[in-house]
Order: sequence, then structure tokens, then C-alpha cells
Amino acid sequence: MIPNSSSQGQGSSFLLTCSLLLLLPALTLSNSSFNPKWDYTFALKQICSDSSESVSQASTPACLVEHSTGQAPCGSTAVCLRAFPDVEEDPGALVPPVVPTLAGPKLVNSDGSDWTLRVEAGVEVKPRVRLAARYGKLVLDATNATALGITVSTTDSDPAFSPQIFPGLLVLQGFVPELNTAISLVQYIPNTDLNSKRLRTPTYFPTAVERFESIRLSVAWPNTALFTTYDTSQQEHQQLLIRVRGRNDAPVMLDPTVGYIAPVGTRNVDFGQYFTEEDNAAESAVVRVNGITFDDVDLFEGCTSDVECNLRTVEVTLSAKLGIVRLNTRANLEFFQDELSTKGFVAAKSDADNAIRALVYRTASNSENNPATVNVNTQVEGVTEALTLSIRDQGQTGESGVATQSQLTIPITIVAVNDPPTLTLQTSDASAIEDVKSEIQGPQIADVDVAERVVSSYAEKRWLGDPHFRSMKNRMGVIMSSTRGRFFLKTARNLWFNSTDTLFGFSIQDSFIEGSIMLTQTAQVLRSVVSPSQVPCAQLGLVCNLEGVGSRTVSFYLRREAVSDPSAALTTIRANMVTANITRTTCGGWPSGKTCTTSSDCSSNFVCTPGVDCRCCSGNLESSTVGRVCTLNSDCVSGTCGCNTTSTYVGPRNTICDSTVVLVPGSPGALISSEAQLQGSKAMAFFGPLQFVNSALDKLDYLGDENYNVNFRPPVDPNDPAFDITADNVDSLVVTANDMGNVGGTDFFPRSSSVTLSVSNTAVNDPPSVYLVPSVHTAEGISVKVSPANISDPDSEDFGFSSRLFKVNISATHGTVNLNMSLVDAFDVTFLVVDGGVRSVPTGSKFIRFEATMAVCNTLLGTLSYQPDDTFNTDYGASDFVNVGVSDEGAIGIGPSYEARAACQVFVSSINDPPFLGQERNGVRNSGFNVSLEIVEDLSTVQDSEYWIQKEHLLIDDVDSDE
Repeated sequence: MIPNSSSQGQGSSFLLTCSLLLLLPALTLSNSSFNPKWDYTFALKQICSDSSESVSQASTPACLVEHSTGQAPCGSTAVCLRAFPDVEEDPGALVPPVVPTLAGPKLVNSDGSDWTLRVEAGVEVKPRVRLAARYGKLVLDATNATALGITVSTTDSDPAFSPQIFPGLLVLQGFVPELNTAISLVQYIPNTDLNSKRLRTPTYFPTAVERFESIRLSVAWPNTALFTTYDTSQQEHQQLLIRVRGRNDAPVMLDPTVGYIAPVGTRNVDFGQYFTEEDNAAESAVVRVNGITFDDVDLFEGCTSDVECNLRTVEVTLSAKLGIVRLNTRANLEFFQDELSTKGFVAAKSDADNAIRALVYRTASNSENNPATVNVNTQVEGVTEALTLSIRDQGQTGESGVATQSQLTIPITIVAVNDPPTLTLQTSDASAIEDVKSEIQGPQIADVDVAERVVSSYAEKRWLGDPHFRSMKNRMGVIMSSTRGRFFLKTARNLWFNSTDTLFGFSIQDSFIEGSIMLTQTAQVLRSVVSPSQVPCAQLGLVCNLEGVGSRTVSFYLRREAVSDPSAALTTIRANMVTANITRTTCGGWPSGKTCTTSSDCSSNFVCTPGVDCRCCSGNLESSTVGRVCTLNSDCVSGTCGCNTTSTYVGPRNTICDSTVVLVPGSPGALISSEAQLQGSKAMAFFGPLQFVNSALDKLDYLGDENYNVNFRPPVDPNDPAFDITADNVDSLVVTANDMGNVGGTDFFPRSSSVTLSVSNTAVNDPPSVYLVPSVHTAEGISVKVSPANISDPDSEDFGFSSRLFKVNISATHGTVNLNMSLVDAFDVTFLVVDGGVRSVPTGSKFIRFEATMAVCNTLLGTLSYQPDDTFNTDYGASDFVNVGVSDEGAIGIGPSYEARAACQVFVSSINDPPFLGQERNGVRNSGFNVSLEIVEDLSTVQDSEYWIQKEHLLIDDVDSDE
């Protein structure tokens, strides 16, 4: 008996009915033993119905039971639809792939024995088996088919099995034993994303004829008369249910970075598709990521209506590590996390799609986020930033009920922005002592990014890779100046000096090669080299002190008094530089690792990588692009990018194989650093690593100008209403920190900050001084003016000095000293001592002592005169001096009182005085020629007696007698 084909009926929506397979009487072939049937004694499940797939309308509850045998539990006239083993959705995507084979149905004799018949009436019995699937494909490996002698076709003449109805059609023909083997090797592969639940969902299959998948098996036998055609009436039909187990597919997002090519000439070439600037929170600097959409192929599986489908939601999380994120819209979103850097919400697919369609990212500021994320960029090692978008489907589909998610990472470049340095005063007012070298604390510098090792191809091409900048990379520059004092560095370790108030420093460096510059006495580093230590700069008329011979850096100096424009001088020197006789060079100055000895050595095969180690070749040295890392020829001025066999840089103005040499500002040489430490300077510029710069600033020595202190007063400015004559005068030490561009990832943008440290110089009382004309000349009895005579004091410019009183002593031995007493009434003068102890205004005295301000003292001293005593002269060994002594009485400032003295020698010429004739009684002389002689009465008158005449009787004298 050959069973007839089954009939199928459909119930209402989503109620799939099980086919009832009716067994019809078998047709008899010429061979009475030809009575085949399908064998279902293999261990396939019989499924009548379950909670998820209604496949039968069996009349008895027994049909709801799964059986592992071939017996029909549903009665003698009805059997349940037999089920193929469960198939996984998209089995080829599993790891490892799991694609099951039929491995079961086979043709057997009616009694269940194996079919062995191959020839009937001299004709080969090769039945044709049709296997048809509606929503998947059936595959037999061609190798297996060939080995079994099976012909395979995917078309059939029966229109009921057209590819439009059954795209998974497979027709096999061959001997029955081989057919049975081939059938067992047939694989069923469901269409992509297909599963049984999806088939029952109107959203995906709105007009499906059948909402379940099955394999239809049929066999057609050769006609017994001709054996050339197939008797379609003699067919054994069977239908096997395919239950495709759903697999929850993760949502899929459209990645806007896929296929992106940076437009030529834009910053995107260097910074990438999405970039912003460090700490730039302005709206104009935000990163906008547009065009993200997502889909979930199985999100709505199992929905019975649009309302139910709209209740299906996804969980979305958007986050950034360092910055702030913003969604396109917040409409209809249920947030479970709503922070600046993270947004998490649950929403229907359409609302979630709208929310992520245009994302916004910007960097954070101190007030918005953790300060640890401020001053951060991704151009330093170990720091990355990205927008991370994850979508989770919440496990509402698939057999396991386990949620799946997908994640999209969009890299964000935070371009380094050079932050300005900050300076902090360790003390607001430093203290020093007048005319004493005093230690003061300078400011300390902080810079969040001066030491960053920024990797930026954009900056590298434009300035960071410039060999002239190499010595300044990751260094902090300092400019110091004061108005009324000099400062001294106590340490100059690892510092390069640009200038002091007497020197400018420069250096010659090998641009690329790690090694030493060896200069011989004939090396022309600058024109007219005469020795390694003295290099006359002939065109400038200067002498440059050369240091560092035999080292990697050679320093030389220009003295300020010899050059008015150091920049112009530097340009002239650079234009006359050559690089002869420099050893340890590699071919063309490039990192080929080959030492060159002749020009032919430059034909190396070194190939550089654009933007990495390609450098600008040849060209004009003054263009400042020679040696820079480059990507395109346009990055170089008058040169090419990349050095190879046809383009090798051999140094400016040279035809031999030399490395390039550059001239850079600043010098680490001993000459200029010693001046900064030993001689001090009112102006100084240097640079170095920040820690060494701060070490130099931490302890400074300061020495104010001579006699400068807080009491100094500048001239009164009538136009300055804030001028306060009583305010202390303080010096200003101005310190400017310049980071020299360290370190930004864009264009060269040096930043600087300044701070002013007030230095108060405590006043110290300085000794006064007296000046007298060294000598004066006069004659006996004649008065002479002692001029000039004045007092001076280093403190005389100090505020308050003008009211301080000085004590002045004036004396002479053989004469009197006189002042113009007519001036006394006009000044405040106190006479302390005069001759004889009388405290009165003297008219002439050998000793005068008075007290007055220095100005009044000098006015009075301007009238000082000397009157020699009568008949006194210095012609014959006698001498006299006018002595002036002064005491400042501790005039102003700390310290004791000081005195000063000066003497003016007086030369008095003699004059011939007349003799004296007269008497002297009781010390009083009475002169004249009419003096009467009185003879004492008791005098003897004996002849030849001696008579003594006393001065009381007669005195003859001459003041000049002793001269």
C-alpha cells in the first residue's frame, strides 16, 4: 500500500492545525513484493500540540503527549504530525556551528525490512524523493551526493512545489539504500533570523499561509511499463514539523565611524573623526555624533498586536569616562541613571532611536565634574576617551529569556591645550637689609601640562618637531627683573640661560644625531674661527665666547654692550653657519643607522613613514621646516617630505654628507650661569625642567642698589593722586613664567603668567662724611674763608632725613673760627658750646658746637672763616688747622651713630711787625718814646756800677724776634 498525500486545514490566527495523515491502500506493482513505506521507528518525537505551537486538533488528550516511539497514540484513524528534532535559529552562527541532519526517515519494505531491490524487470529502480521546506533550505553536500551516486536538483516540474512556494526544495534520485543514506545527510538550515515564534508574529509575517515550518517528504516510483517516467500516483507522502528554537539576537547599531575618511586639509587628518579641545566646554567646541540608529530583528517576536509590540522596550546606556554627554531628546524616556557623564534609560524602540540619533559630547569643567577629569587630554600615553553606547533588549525574545546587548564605542580625541603656568608667592613681602646680600624666597611655578609627553602629528609638523625647539621641549621659561636691586641664583643646575643684563646666550646643536659635536681649531662653526675658545663674529664686530667644545651642545655669547639687536645678530650668525668637520653623523642626518664617509654613502634605501619619521628635506634653512616631521610635501617650505635615494638632506649649503646643525636660543654654559650666580643681575631669562626652575627660585640672594632702602622717595608726581610721600618704597621683583608652548597639541601657543614680589630693604644708618678744602692761605692778622666746607650723608635722600639733627664741632688752635651769624635767625640752630662755656651766639671763638639739620649745617658751614691770632704765622714751624667734626646721632635706619671728621690746614704768612718800646706793669704794656725813667733813690752811683732796669721801667720787644 502507498499512502495518499495528507490534507491540511488552518484554524484562526495563530491556531495551527496538525495534518491528519490518512493511510490509503497501496498500489500493486508488477513485482508483488514492491510495497515500500516510510519508516518512522527512529527516535523522532511525535508532537500533537504544546503551549507554544498548536499543530493538531486531535480528538483525544493523548495527542498532547510527546512520544519517543513510532506508535500512533491518537487512535487508529489519526496520527500526530511527526516532529523533526528542534533546530536552533541561525545554527551556522553558533560557535561551533550546529546544523542538524534529518538522520531518520528512510524507505523500507511494507514489513519493515530494509529495501534492497535495485532492478525490476531489468530496469533500475531509482525512485525520486522530494524534500520541500517553506521557510528554510535543505542542503546535501555535493561530495556526499557524488559518492552515493545520487543526482540532486533544486527544481521540480510540479507547480505546487515552485521555488516561490517552497524555496527550500531538494529533489534526490538514486537507488533506495543510497537514497536512505543521502536523506540522513540532508541538513535543514532555517532562513536568517527565522524561528517558530517569529512565524506566528503578524509583524514579521502578516500574510503567511502556514505559521509553522515543516519538511514535506514524498517519493515517486518509476512507471512499471516504461520505467522512464515517474508514477506520481504511487507516492508516499509525509510531513515533518520543524520547530525552530528562537535565539535572542542582540540589537545592531549603525556605526558612523565605519568607512570614514578624513577630508584632506582638515584637522581631522591628525585628530580623527571626532575631536574637541581640552577643557573647552563652549557650545562651539562640542562633539556631535550624528546618524546612529539601531535595529533589533527579533524585538517584536511573539507580539499579537501593535499595542503589545509598543510595550516592548530596550535599555540604553550612554557614557563617557572624562566628559559630559547629552542625548538628542529626552521625550518618553524613563531614566534609571541621569548623570553628567552617564545617561541610562528604558524606552520603546522608536523613542530610543530618536534619543540616540544625535549625541553630544563635551569636556567637563571644574564645576561640573570630578576635578581629576579637568586638564586631561588623550594625546598623552595611557589616556583615552570614547562615547560608549550600549543597548540591551531585556531578554523578551528567544527561548532562554536571557537579555543580550550590543555596544558601540566611538573614540573621541581630546586635543591637548596648553594651559598657562601659575605662580605662587611664598611670601608677599620679602625682607632685605640695605647694602647687605639677603636671602629671599622667590615664587614657585606650577603648570599642569608643561611636562606632558604629547603625541600630536599636527603639532609635530608645525612646531613641536622643529629641531630649534628641541632643547626647550617640556621646559619652563622664566624672565626675572627688578628695579632697584640685583638678584643672584644660588643654584643653576640643569638651567639654560637666555640672557643676563650683560650677556645673551646661544647654542649650536646637532639636530638629529645622538652624539658629540667635535670642533677642531679649523672647524668653521662661525666665521673667522681662531681658536676653540674665542670665536670672533667678524661681520658683527663682536667676540663670541665659545664653550662646550667636544660636547653635544656648543655655547657662545654676545655681550649686550656690543650688540643693539640680538635677534638680528643671531640671524646673521645663522646665515653664516656651516657644518664642516662634524663627526658621528649618519647619512643625511636621518635615522638609517649608517655612518657616512663620502657623498656616495647617502644613497641609502631608508624609507620613512609619513607623519612618523618622514622629515622635510633640503629647502631653505631659514624656513624653519627643515628636519620637521611631515606627511605631505606641502608641510615643507621649499623642500620635499621624505628622504630616500632621490631626496637626501645633506645639510644647508653643503654638498657633502653632513648632518644638519641648528642654532638655538639659550645656553647651558658655565660663563653665563656663573654670572647669574656670582655677579647677579637686574634682568635674567632662563629655562629648564620645572623642578630645577623652582629650585632656583626657591632661594635667591638679593642685593639692593647702593644705599637703597624703604625710605627712598622718587620725585613727586603731581599727576599721580595716589602718590603718598609717607609710604615705604619697595623694590619689585617681577617673575614671568613662560611655558614656551609646553605643551599643546595644536598650533604654537606659548602661555605666560607673572607675579610681583615686593622686596622691602630695611634702612641702615650710613656714616656721614665731612668735606673741607684741604688747605687755605692767609697772612698774619687776616681772616680767610674756609670753603668749600660741607657735610654729606648717604641717607640724605631717605624720607625723614631732612628733619634729623646733626651735631657739628668746629675748632682751631691759633685762631678763631667764625660763622655768619646774620643767618642764624633764619634757621633753627642750637649752639651748645662756645669758648668759655657761654651758651650764646659766638662772634668768634676757637671752638663752636651747634645742632641743626644737615641742610642748615651746610648753610652755616658755607660761611665758615678762620681768623689767625695776632702775630701768628706758620712760616717758621708753627701750624694750625680748622677742624670740623660731625655726628649723625643715628640719623635714620638701624645701626649706631656715626661720626666723621675733616681738617683744613691753614697756612699763615708772616708780616714784619714794629718793635715795642715802653713799660709793662701788671701785665699791661704802655708803649711810647716819651717814657720817663724813674731812678730808684737808693741806687748806688759809684762809677762803673751795674744797674738793672726792669720792664716796669723800660721794655723793648719785637714779636718777630723768635721767627
